Formats: sequence, structure tokens, C-alpha cells
Amino acid sequence: MHIEWVTRHDVMVLTVEGEIALGTAAELNASLEAALDQGRNPIVVDVAEVTYIDSGGFSVLHRIIQRLEGKGRLCLVGANPDLVRMFRIVGLTSQPQFVLYASLEEASDAAAHGEPPG
Repeated sequence: MHIEWVTRHDVMVLTVEGEIALGTAAELNASLEAALDQGRNPIVVDVAEVTYIDSGGFSVLHRIIQRLEGKGRLCLVGANPDLVRMFRIVGLTSQPQFVLYASLEEASDAAAHGEPPG
């Protein structure tokens, strides 16, 4: 897995590539926790190049969502249909602070205008 913070469309985005698995989830967790500690809201994560996610990755996302409750959003961008299906199965999409966007432009526009998830 490769992760990196970049600025795109005037929004800080965490780009993630490869597999988010038990052995790599700690690195993702550290990056997301740092974003929370720095007050980033929303947290935008580009997952267009993520090929696989296991329970370790889902656990990280769930913990971050819990920390964001009532305070912010975790916006995932570019998830492929298989990932979207898995997010639904594990219940992440039922959380109001977890938002899926098809494109970075869509997420950036929403962040810039302070739009609520949806």
C-alpha cells in the first residue's frame, strides 16, 4: 500500500493505492488519526487505486467514523463498485459521517461549499 497527502482542487486529499490489509492498516490509521488531530474536516480519501480492503482496513475506517461523530465527515472518492458493495455490507454507508463521491471534483465542491453529506 502507498499513501500520500496531496492538494487537489484546493482540498487536502489522502491518496491510497494498493491493498488495505491487516498488515498495512496501521499506516492508514496513523495518517487518518493525524488528519483528525490537525482538525481536517472533511477528511477526503482518494481510493480509486485501492484494489482490496480487508477487516483491518474496515476497522480503521469504522474507528475514524466513530471519532468524527457529530464533528465531521470522512469522504471517500472513486471507490470501485466492489468496494462500494463491501462498504454497504459492513454498514459504513449507513453512517451519516461516511460519504462516497464518484469524483474528486464532486467531493471538492461539496467541501468548498460546506454541503452536508448526501
